[in-house]
Amino acid sequence: MRHVTLRQLRALLAIQTQGKIVNAAKALGLTAPAITLQLKQLEEDAGVVLFDRTTQGMRPTAAGLAVIGAASSSAPSRPPSISRRSSSPDSCGNTRTST
Repeated sequence: MRHVTLRQLRALLAIQTQGKIVNAAKALGLTAPAITLQLKQLEEDAGVVLFDRTTQGMRPTAAGLAVIGAASSSAPSRPPSISRRSSSPDSCGNTRTST
């Protein structure tokens, strides 16, 4: 697999944990089509089916379990915190940055 993104790995792990794409989407704050697209791209890149789609939900294939195992050890459990900075001009027109 050449171009695996952190977003794809998070989607993969959420599908495995939640069992359904719609539940994975809710857990990640995304839409079901966004999760489906991430999974499709990951499967195309890997060249294998990672989940069996069933009426009861998503079941990882043997290849899926292998990728999930690798993803579990490499993906952070939560996104790193990002410092939000806001800029506002002062009375002299100089931009001040606050953190």
